[in-house]
Amino acid sequence: MTKATTTQSNVTEASLCTVWVLGRNKKSFTDAEVVKECMMSASSVLFSGKKCVELIQQTLLSDSTASRRADDLLKMSNSQLLSDLKQDELFTLVCDKSTDKTDMSQLCVFARFFDGRNFVEEFMTLLPLAKQTHSEDVFSALWEFMHAAGLDATKMVSLITDGAPAMTGKDRGLITRMKAVQPKLVAYHCIIHQSSLCSKLCDNSRK
Repeated sequence: MTKATTTQSNVTEASLCTVWVLGRNKKSFTDAEVVKECMMSASSVLFSGKKCVELIQQTLLSDSTASRRADDLLKMSNSQLLSDLKQDELFTLVCDKSTDKTDMSQLCVFARFFDGRNFVEEFMTLLPLAKQTHSEDVFSALWEFMHAAGLDATKMVSLITDGAPAMTGKDRGLITRMKAVQPKLVAYHCIIHQSSLCSKLCDNSRK
């Protein structure tokens, strides 16, 4: 029983590792079966005996299985990120509103914090703004996510945005609403968006 459980655990871990590499290199999950075939061919040449090849044969790497493995990896990664944020004393959030190819507005949220050794910057979540993109909608989406994730807003020291009116509005913007919860919050305008605006102004001046 112990041997069977260990073997199954190793096979599952191998499947997760393969899907992780595919995702990191932005490859299709349908390539997982090709990867499995390559591993079997190489193992039959490099290693003596059939045990290694048999273990690879047991590794499930169909596109549907790879998709489920990717979901599992995402959940584990998000769980670890939220756990680190909860344990950290201070953190910063970066919010950027964009639109996908289906014209659905999305709020991208990144986190920046110190893990005890290094400053970490990680993508945290993508919040759909299905109705409208007013400041109320943006604040509600972010606040509900933070509440559901158990993040303490008083630990957020700064908020970085793209400078849009819904983010920086003096009376009802996202930053103003967040400062009502965390008065010491410091707001910044994303340097990438500042550079983009400068480049547009330079183009206009040349014309």
